[in-house]
Amino acid sequence: MKRLRGYFVMLFTAIMLVSGWGGWWILTTLLPDSYFAWYPIIPLFYYIMGMLTILDLTKNTQDTERQLVNKYMLMKLYKIAAAIVIFAVYYFAINVKIMQFTTVFVSYYIIYLFIETYFLYMTEKTKKRQL
Repeated sequence: MKRLRGYFVMLFTAIMLVSGWGGWWILTTLLPDSYFAWYPIIPLFYYIMGMLTILDLTKNTQDTERQLVNKYMLMKLYKIAAAIVIFAVYYFAINVKIMQFTTVFVSYYIIYLFIETYFLYMTEKTKKRQL
């Protein structure tokens, strides 16, 4: 699992760097009116959530299938709650270019969902191979 964790960390870091810089380039070059100063918070938030997910998924625990599903669903709940808190803070405290913030936030969420699904699939595949 240590090797898988290293692979996930490198892959996720590369994807987040490319999408973070790519999003920044798109917002500053192609859509300069849409750029907002708090943009770096979004990739940073998803990067932290991804690292926590990677650490949790690649722990060497002997969970049953039911425990694993419960843990996965609890992680999803925490991530959604954290995303709502970040969004609410931005909406109520800053409230600048809320439509652009929402669009970028949801775009990153969709990217993150694909990555997270791939990580879960690869983790399960590796665990089954070890049995």
